[in-house]
Amino acid sequence: MAETELTNALQNLAYSPSADMAKQVIAYTVSKILAKQRLLGEILMRIPRQMVAASDAVAALVWQQDQLTLTIDFQQLGSLRADEIESLLMHEAYHVLWQHPLRYDQANHQELTRVACDVTVNQYLDEPPQGTMTLSQLERVTHAHFQEGQSSSYYRRQLLSLPIKKQKQVSQYLQSSDDPQRQAAHAKLHGTLETHACWQMHGEANQLLRMAQLKKVVQGSLEILTQQQRGLLPERIRRALGPTQEQVQLPINAAIRRMLGAVPNGKQDSRARFNRQQPLRLELPGQITKYISRLYVFVDQSGSMPDKMVKELLDLCQHLVTQLDTEVEVVAFDAAIEGKAQPLKSAADHLENRRQGGGGTSYQPVFDYLSAEKLARNTPVLILTDGWGDEQINNHGFHNVLWLLTTDSPLSVKNIPTNVMHLRRVK
Repeated sequence: MAETELTNALQNLAYSPSADMAKQVIAYTVSKILAKQRLLGEILMRIPRQMVAASDAVAALVWQQDQLTLTIDFQQLGSLRADEIESLLMHEAYHVLWQHPLRYDQANHQELTRVACDVTVNQYLDEPPQGTMTLSQLERVTHAHFQEGQSSSYYRRQLLSLPIKKQKQVSQYLQSSDDPQRQAAHAKLHGTLETHACWQMHGEANQLLRMAQLKKVVQGSLEILTQQQRGLLPERIRRALGPTQEQVQLPINAAIRRMLGAVPNGKQDSRARFNRQQPLRLELPGQITKYISRLYVFVDQSGSMPDKMVKELLDLCQHLVTQLDTEVEVVAFDAAIEGKAQPLKSAADHLENRRQGGGGTSYQPVFDYLSAEKLARNTPVLILTDGWGDEQINNHGFHNVLWLLTTDSPLSVKNIPTNVMHLRRVK
């Protein structure tokens, strides 16, 4: 279904609501989400859907026995724009990701719990669904400050610690229509966009079965993602989903030693050689070629690199000093050079073992940095990365470079000769 077909379907749905037409609209919207936010799209694909009529809300996550189901009111769906439907479905997918319907199915203070869950979810949406609480709205209503990027349990705990008067203000805000946007939404829908009322189910419930069902949905959605797609997830989501990388080892010491041993850097005295000017004077030392003993290591700390992997790569840099008997200059980068270079001259030196980047990936700043430092063109360089970055770069003549990839993917750089190896994974 093309965009024009979706528009036509929504118009038809508004004029003559039908469950079949609503199914088509939802299916197309999920396909759009799959292209933009793969994890959320996969979650929505795995959650059963049910079209209903005359519901209290356009969308709701409902426990039917011990199966979580997404219900859609097809009579109200046609009154929404395409972007509103997309935002609403993503909002519901985030609730599933954080397992909110399971964690709070027996919670008290349901209104404050609803606010806490919505505030958490809406921080990941460009345009949150109308009628759901955002962090800025919550701070405006309560005249209190809340930290960004926290879990629903944090916001719930903070809300429950507020004075009763402020808690009532939050409830009144949810029930009133003094907010112009919410007033327009209520006038259009004669209801609300989503509800959490069906999270609480009375009667017997198999919590273990519910937990297994939700974990199956989330883990199945995660497993189908590529490593790059996992790496592009927001950091807190990556942490919550657990490590997705195995430990790595560095089986390339010999390759690095060849790099270091192939770079002459003047002469140094040696008693193992005769003095070429006065060979009969044995007390005078001769000279041998001196080789560069400093290695520049650039560690990719972009958003596609999991925190666990970044930490392990920094640990590997620490080991290089003793393993290779060389000085190591460690530089962090993502789309730019991040922070100052950290020199490691002996095993006693320690790196600041934390992420310094988190944005996109570009390899050009690495070579611009080498050029700006006026280093010899044959300076040995290691680049630790997942391989996803520029396709075209100017290496400024620096050719003694070894690319060490954390993934099995090919290096994105195509326009210059590259020496590529892959880090070995161990369980």
